[in-house]
Amino acid sequence: MPTIWSDAPIKSADEDSFGRSPYAKQIAHLVQGAHSWEDSIVFGLTGPWGSGKSSMLAMIEEQLTSSENEWHIARFTPWATSDINGLLGDFYASLSSALPSERGKDLREKLGTILQISAPAAKMIPLFGDAAAMAAEKAGERLQKQPSWSQAFKEASDELKNLDIPVLVIADDIDRLHGEELLALLKVVRLLGRFPGVHFLLAYDEQTVTETLSETGIAGKGTAAGRKFLEKIVQYPLAIPPLVPTQLRTRIDEGLEPFITRLEQPEMFAMRLQGLRRVLLSQLSTPRAIDRYIAQVRHHLAMFDSQEVQVEDVIVVTLLKTSFPSLYNQLPRYKDQLITGMQDGLGRGFYDADRKTFDPDPLFDGIPPQECPDARTLLEELFPGVRGKRSYYFSRPEERSIYDKRYFDRYFAMGVPAHDISDTAVANAITAAADGNESPLKELLLDEDSNRISMAIDKAETSTDLLGEDAERLAVLRTIIPLLGSLSRHDTALLSADKRIREWSGKMLSRLSDDVEVSKLVDALNLSPHHLDQVHILQFMLLYNGHHRWVDEVLDQVCQHLVEVIMSNLRDQDEASLDDQVEFMIFVLREWKQQEFLVEPLRAGLAEGAFTVEDVAARCVTYSRSLGGEQTVTKLHDFNREAFDEIVPDADPSWSSTPRSNVDEYDLSWKNRRDFAVAKAPGGEKASPD
Repeated sequence: MPTIWSDAPIKSADEDSFGRSPYAKQIAHLVQGAHSWEDSIVFGLTGPWGSGKSSMLAMIEEQLTSSENEWHIARFTPWATSDINGLLGDFYASLSSALPSERGKDLREKLGTILQISAPAAKMIPLFGDAAAMAAEKAGERLQKQPSWSQAFKEASDELKNLDIPVLVIADDIDRLHGEELLALLKVVRLLGRFPGVHFLLAYDEQTVTETLSETGIAGKGTAAGRKFLEKIVQYPLAIPPLVPTQLRTRIDEGLEPFITRLEQPEMFAMRLQGLRRVLLSQLSTPRAIDRYIAQVRHHLAMFDSQEVQVEDVIVVTLLKTSFPSLYNQLPRYKDQLITGMQDGLGRGFYDADRKTFDPDPLFDGIPPQECPDARTLLEELFPGVRGKRSYYFSRPEERSIYDKRYFDRYFAMGVPAHDISDTAVANAITAAADGNESPLKELLLDEDSNRISMAIDKAETSTDLLGEDAERLAVLRTIIPLLGSLSRHDTALLSADKRIREWSGKMLSRLSDDVEVSKLVDALNLSPHHLDQVHILQFMLLYNGHHRWVDEVLDQVCQHLVEVIMSNLRDQDEASLDDQVEFMIFVLREWKQQEFLVEPLRAGLAEGAFTVEDVAARCVTYSRSLGGEQTVTKLHDFNREAFDEIVPDADPSWSSTPRSNVDEYDLSWKNRRDFAVAKAPGGEKASPD
């Protein structure tokens, strides 16, 4: 199959790939055998659009022109003219062009006369020699000298018989004609051009022509009447033999093979196509349909990097698009419904019983009823969410599929849309970062569009999962961890970029080997702009895999740093930053069972008077956040006495004996937190907060 498809018919039997040349030879023999100088015979070559009629005509012509009878072929293109007079003129011009140059001179003159009589208003064309060049002022004079049509026709017929030249007029695609044009053509075939020894071979889609005839009313109502009328015109209807299933499969397989063999799992996709066998054979039933489809697949895949979409889905989507364009064009409007299978476009869940599933039936409006099963099969193959409960479909990979919300738009934009990010660009950025070039990855992650950042992280995680060396992962970590200082922090956003990067970093840490150099790992963590970033990254690391040999050593170093931050905060007393989140750091030390790191430094600080027991208690007060209208409301929540007792085990119990009153839960200052802790501690219950 050629790389570029042009829809051009073959020109010779040597190009026949469907074994139809014997049939073409048989038709040529029929034309030769039916030839008579006493009659004009009409042959009809019928078949649906794209079935290969034009190619068959070429092989028939080849056979006739190479025969001993020296057949002359006149190619007549009735649909190329703009009016009926033009059609008539083109017919006589085509017939004239098939005649010998010198011997046919007189006959050309006679054909010109017939044209003048048949259509005096027709514009003369330069194929009739002197007759075409006659000046307009002499037209009336000539018309006065014209013989009757019958006389002119007889003279032309006699001249044609004297030449002893059998002529076959071939008219292709007459199903393109409108009603009046078709009637004019049939009038030419059965009356104005019915010269003895001149035969006609008309190629058309029978259903289309009979419907057109029935619309004109000349044949009566209904396609059956149109078919009866056509039988009066065509003596020998010859149907193009349809391709048998084995021929169709071979043609389809040959066309798709170059794409399938490049897949990672070609056998799996071949099995998937086998499940669509009925649809493929039904929708691709002609050579043109197959070749057009393969050309579209080639065109669409050329617009994508193979890493940007699922090639298998592109092949199936293209079949849906070429077979049911109206259905394809509606799909973007129902993106969420198609992906989720629910009418509201939301994901499935335990509350599905009270929700409606998406009904795709309206999408098939406008598709002929007999075609709807094929359309539904393709839709359900692409979108599992709309499948019937008893439907069976071959399982397929989900990566980059059309029913992945992140990739859906690509199958309609025929590329990577502006709001999307190329998978290849992200993969290249990860490769560059692993090699020490941070710029491409930073550019992606510092985009102004938060949605694009989220998409970049999604794709980057997939790429970093494929990294094989500790050095590569550490290089990527050194690129992304410092970016936490440039990203806005959203404490309540589940999918905020800073949270995503911390989780991604933790996941990469979990994939490091047991032999990684701990110092290099810690150096990467120390690039974080905030001490708690290290904590969050390690929490995610422990969630994914906390069984590496180096885990305890890394946790020890990070905990030592947390203790330093806590002690610095305490020494600053009431001037200390409220954003250090000391209460959370104490929680982390206890969660990691490292609170002992804090006991001695606290004991020493209390002994030297750097801070008080109440200051430590204030750091054990937790707070909560809630939405109050459009604002986030923060207030003191509780005093964690258990944590306090663990880090200050020998505290003087009298520290909480002094009652505190009028403690404002919305005042987050250190002084108020001290009062809150005393009020919450045993002995301070009588003076609980407001």
